[in-house]
Amino acid sequence: MSRTQMKSLPEGSAGATTLHPVADRPYGERAGRVRDPGGNEWHRAAAQRPLPDNIHPLNVCLHPFGVDDVIDFVKGAFAPEEIAGYHCKSGKTVVYGEIQIGDSVLEMGEAHGQWQPMPTMLYLYVNDVDLLYRKAISAARSVTSHK
Repeated sequence: MSRTQMKSLPEGSAGATTLHPVADRPYGERAGRVRDPGGNEWHRAAAQRPLPDNIHPLNVCLHPFGVDDVIDFVKGAFAPEEIAGYHCKSGKTVVYGEIQIGDSVLEMGEAHGQWQPMPTMLYLYVNDVDLLYRKAISAARSVTSHK
């Protein structure tokens, strides 16, 4: 979506509720956020710099509680490449992180304030589902045993 299209798209169109009006953001996007009639939240953005090759027009962003545990699970289960991780000032909580699995990027940040967890299902297509299933079960045990 171009900047012109974003400016012309009426807030609340198609039955959506505005959560954040479209505006220039300090992290380099012109962005806005809406909730559709089904309760799904959509972050619409136009980057003000070229997007990296690994960022697609549609990406998944999760806001789980315990994002560090989720990242540990994903690392153990799917052996992704961790691209970025930004922690809050205390250094204990991931404010924003990116993990690359194949050619896709999974973005996430700790749930807080208005950014709460939402039910989500992700599909990951692999060559050996049985092997990855065993790795996922093992990774889940590893993450929960550290608590």
